[in-house]
Amino acid sequence: VSGEDGWVYVGLEGDFGRLEPDQGGDMHFRSLVDSTVWSVGPEVRFWKTYYQQDKVYFCSREGIYIFDPLAGEGSLIETPDYSFFSFLVHQDLFLGNYETGLMKYEGKEFVLFPGGEFFKGKNISGLVAFDDNHYLMSTFDQGLFLLHIENGNLDSTFLSPALKETLTAAVVINLQVLENRIFVGTAFEGLFVLDRQGNIVETLSEFNGLIDNAMADILLPDAGQGSKSLWIAHWKGISRVDINSPFRSVSVGPGR
Repeated sequence: VSGEDGWVYVGLEGDFGRLEPDQGGDMHFRSLVDSTVWSVGPEVRFWKTYYQQDKVYFCSREGIYIFDPLAGEGSLIETPDYSFFSFLVHQDLFLGNYETGLMKYEGKEFVLFPGGEFFKGKNISGLVAFDDNHYLMSTFDQGLFLLHIENGNLDSTFLSPALKETLTAAVVINLQVLENRIFVGTAFEGLFVLDRQGNIVETLSEFNGLIDNAMADILLPDAGQGSKSLWIAHWKGISRVDINSPFRSVSVGPGR
């Protein structure tokens, strides 16, 4: 994740840190674990990294490590057993838990969010703000849902049965919303672009020039930003899609 302080922060397997230039300008990874009192085992994987209000959130199944770059120190939020992905929406921290469902961090602990029990036994893969009253959510193999923020009412008819079946087979990995478009990244069928009514506007895959149909993450430009490039992280490399051009342009770069 790119922080407002100009650094790029990275979560890895057994480590987290940021990219720093050497004297020649080449970027190198610098671990931040050594500058804290934390002990991170090699089995810990940091699946999500967020930057908000001058703090970096490195999120793993075992815990959420919050690092303050200015102070050079941080804190640890322990997560319950059977936890998976964490989500930072505005200033609220959420957690998908296979045993409990959707949980929200309140005070000093994670508690069940209204309507969150529906997601018990499901792997939540995406949670983003949809409008003033709803979150848009995704799971690996149940499609997309609208969840009312206040009363927890769930709309499972947001997608047509045919599209829900398609996304179920594709396995939804990542979910993002930018203005009037919803971007759904999948494990097997590339990227689905939907309108806010849940209709397919476009699909992008290897057929259109992506390096791979499997997507690890999606990075959208900030709203109002001049550049409208969509960055897609694959296991094989990175694709860049110019989403504001009437002529679709895709650039790819190799991975390791």
